Amino acid sequence: MELHIQFVPGGVCAPLGFKASGIRCGIRRGKTKKDLALIVSQAPSSAAAIYTTNLVQAAPIFVTRENLSDGCARALICNSGIANTAVSDGVEKARGMCAITAAALGIEPCDVIVASTGVIGQSLNLEPIEQGITQLVAELSPEGGSLAAEAIMTTDTVKKEAAVTFDVGGRPVTIGGICKGSGMINPNMATMLAFLTTDADIAPELLAKMLKEAADASFNRVSVDGDTSTNDMLSIMANGMSGVRIVDSGQWTVDSEADETTNYKLQITNTDGHAKEPVGGGPLDAPHQTANTCDGGAPNRSPPTGNNKPNPSAIPNSSFLIPNLVPASSNSYEKFQFALNALCMHLAKMLAKDGEGATKLVECNVCGAPDIEAARKAADAVINSPLVKTALFGCDANWGRILCAVGYAGAALDISKISIAFVSAAGKILVCKNGAGFEFSEEKALEILKCNEITVEVHLNQGGFAASAWGCDLSYDYVKINGDYRS
Repeated sequence: MELHIQFVPGGVCAPLGFKASGIRCGIRRGKTKKDLALIVSQAPSSAAAIYTTNLVQAAPIFVTRENLSDGCARALICNSGIANTAVSDGVEKARGMCAITAAALGIEPCDVIVASTGVIGQSLNLEPIEQGITQLVAELSPEGGSLAAEAIMTTDTVKKEAAVTFDVGGRPVTIGGICKGSGMINPNMATMLAFLTTDADIAPELLAKMLKEAADASFNRVSVDGDTSTNDMLSIMANGMSGVRIVDSGQWTVDSEADETTNYKLQITNTDGHAKEPVGGGPLDAPHQTANTCDGGAPNRSPPTGNNKPNPSAIPNSSFLIPNLVPASSNSYEKFQFALNALCMHLAKMLAKDGEGATKLVECNVCGAPDIEAARKAADAVINSPLVKTALFGCDANWGRILCAVGYAGAALDISKISIAFVSAAGKILVCKNGAGFEFSEEKALEILKCNEITVEVHLNQGGFAASAWGCDLSYDYVKINGDYRS
């Protein structure tokens, strides 16, 4: 199946019906850095999330788990500066963030995803959030994705956001995302913090399944320093506003005959990647077709699937409609999964490239493995090796460290068959063949390793499986940054 996807601007606001904002409310020290982000869907959404595997888990993770038990969400609130981890009042504060957000938006607290990032072990003061929520909601905008991406940054040096769009049955479907992470990156589940949005209509169970597959192909393949954060979370909201429904059988459904003059206002993605602003006022412009869905006011909420439409009874300022969904005949499950994987891989590489103190993005491609597990273990071992990282920082073609990492990766391999090469924009050089070294040009190797994006190719020559992992070099600045992180 051929699929064309296009990267577009807008981040989490690129899909139809999402707004975002980011402000400085005063949680962080200093007077300039933003520290509070909000993402809101204008229609009730299916939602799913993946969390850290660290036994020490942030309070927001417990609360978000509770709130997403029904597979529904309407908004996401995230602060930076304080992690709200390992504190006695953490759950109370996380629930408080949800309550403050819900009251300002006119939704239920259980429809809010909550996240925090920053220093562990310090109590989170809710007063700045209470004082800043009015401004945060007032500044919600279809152009606000970049501000939200900035507000979740900690030691990040650049904002990380992206979006992809593709067609199903002639109708555009868009997935957007923002993420943060620069250190304490070695996730076993998802990522540091990554928040995704889409205007596809997907049941929560399927959404969770597809999110896990995307995480395994992207964020779970990234390591900066080998540490798994206490606050890792990857979440996604799907509001169905594209009119395209993704189902597990691989069939999509969309009303191909509806138009602006019949039963809904057709909305499209602008050329700049932003969703057109729906007509209507208030922070939450909601549909007025009636049915049971992820309605914050309903005691038994059900996610938007099939012909379910949002219930306006609990949502003020109704102003636009979601397209009817009827059977059609095309395959979109693979399309959506491919696009989701592509977006997550793109964001994952941004995380690796912006590793704390990093000067190089490092990609390890392992091929010729006897099975996928062996390929992944080998790639992970190379990316996680401090000795490999420091060698690449010093532009040292020390291939022995790479072979060593593959050897302790835990995969049953014949080392005598392995070849290793370095690749960059400056060229490619083979440095190890059949598990042994041979003469190569150190000058050419140095030229290749001076580039800021390096690929380490490991050919196992023992099968047909392959895997990739991403990371960065390890510089003096990593120690400087983490030596005084709290100061």
